[in-house]
Amino acid sequence: MADAAGWGRAFSRYGIVLLLVFLPNAASADSFVRNVRSGVETKVFSYHAHRRDCSEKAGVIRVVTKPQHGRLIPGREVSTLKRNRFNPEDACVGAQLNGFRVNYRSEPGYRGEDSFVIEYTLPRRSVTDYFTVIVR
Repeated sequence: MADAAGWGRAFSRYGIVLLLVFLPNAASADSFVRNVRSGVETKVFSYHAHRRDCSEKAGVIRVVTKPQHGRLIPGREVSTLKRNRFNPEDACVGAQLNGFRVNYRSEPGYRGEDSFVIEYTLPRRSVTDYFTVIVR
């Protein structure tokens, strides 16, 4: 029985290590604050999914929570990749890439805070982005 208990402790210890090693690649979360003018459509974020050669690859963007005081307007774009939050050493940073743009427009005359949540899924990882929009 002592051997079984020893395996249980070892498994628990290694299970925690495996969880810590694999969890950051599987899912993460980021928060963003954007300032916008009331009633004006404004780009709040661009998503890029690309291969090592900077060619486009598939990713899925899903609105988890819609804004209460405005709406999201999706669109495709070509824009400069400013950073890669999954790989800071990405050779494609600075390159023009196909991407997916998320714009926000508040209800006309609304002033205050709004928020929404977007889930971005790639083949081996996903990220949940929490946006706070300050409408002036």
